[in-house]
Amino acid sequence: MRKSILWWLTGCTLTLSTIILTISLNSPEVHSPTITSAISKVKLSGYQTKFMIGDYNMRNHQNKQVSWKNFSKRPLYITAGFTRCPHTCPMTMNLYQRLAKQINHQADFALLTVDPEHDKPSVLKRYLSAINPSFIGLQIDDKTEFNQSISDLKQSLINSGEPSDLMHSDYIYLLHPKLTGLVLYTKPDIKSMANDLIILNTI
Repeated sequence: MRKSILWWLTGCTLTLSTIILTISLNSPEVHSPTITSAISKVKLSGYQTKFMIGDYNMRNHQNKQVSWKNFSKRPLYITAGFTRCPHTCPMTMNLYQRLAKQINHQADFALLTVDPEHDKPSVLKRYLSAINPSFIGLQIDDKTEFNQSISDLKQSLINSGEPSDLMHSDYIYLLHPKLTGLVLYTKPDIKSMANDLIILNTI
């Protein structure tokens, strides 16, 4: 009974967070799907936002210190998840695989763990190596920076107390060298995402 109530509350929280994000995406602060400034006439299927992600200190799955500046030269797809996730994360990793094939590896793919206490670099390496060795695992140890990164990504993170029940949003973000803000995909679609990348790469 207690677990059923917890799942109901979790669902309500995630729904509320989605509503808030939708309002944010449709506010004057965000221009979707039209990109402003020099590429104002370009239209993307993803939300072109002004959301910025701070340049936090992270460790990758090779246990090397990195920051977002290390990924500034190539398009980078980012998703938040964790290695013990039983549902959404495997589906997102499968989408990553198909998208990488579709775009002929013209971008990098990263998993930012929302379970940094468990998902140490060695755990991320083992997990991603079994999926695609080219995928990048990222971990933020510092709790303040981690919480800020979750806020930057407009993530809804709920810890139910169970290792495999860490609830989070399954959004995918595109960090592109030609853009100042993130492109947000709340309902990722391979064909649309691949087409957006082609458009941005040819500008």
